[in-house]
Amino acid sequence: MSRGALQQILRFYTYACIPVLRRAMQTTQWMPPPGRNTWYVANFGVSAALRGQGIGAALLQRQIAHAQAIGKRKFALDVAATNPRAQQLYERLGLRVVRETAFAAERDSLQVPASRRMELLL
Repeated sequence: MSRGALQQILRFYTYACIPVLRRAMQTTQWMPPPGRNTWYVANFGVSAALRGQGIGAALLQRQIAHAQAIGKRKFALDVAATNPRAQQLYERLGLRVVRETAFAAERDSLQVPASRRMELLL
C-alpha cells in the first residue's frame, strides 16, 4: 500500500480505520497495480450520510477530467462485487468491468469479497 493511500484511509475513517486497513493490506497483495498510462482511484467512498446527493459522481467526473488533462489514456478503479450501487454509478460514468478477481483465501477471519476492475478509455 502506498503512503498516499494510507493517509487517505486514515483521514477519511479516523478511528474506524482498522478494518479498512486490514482489508486494504490484504487485497493489495492480489490486485495488479495500474499501468503507467492509467489514472487509478483507490479507496474511494462517500460517507453514508451523504450518499445519493451526486457527490460521488462529481468527484469522479473531476478525477476523469484531471486524468484527461494530464494525458492519461485510461481511468480505472476497483469495486467490490457486493457493492452494486457503486458499480451502477461507475457504469453511468462510462466505466466497464474488465476483470473480476475472486479472493478465496481467508486470513485472520477476514473474508474479502470478489473485486471488479472497472475501466474507462479516455
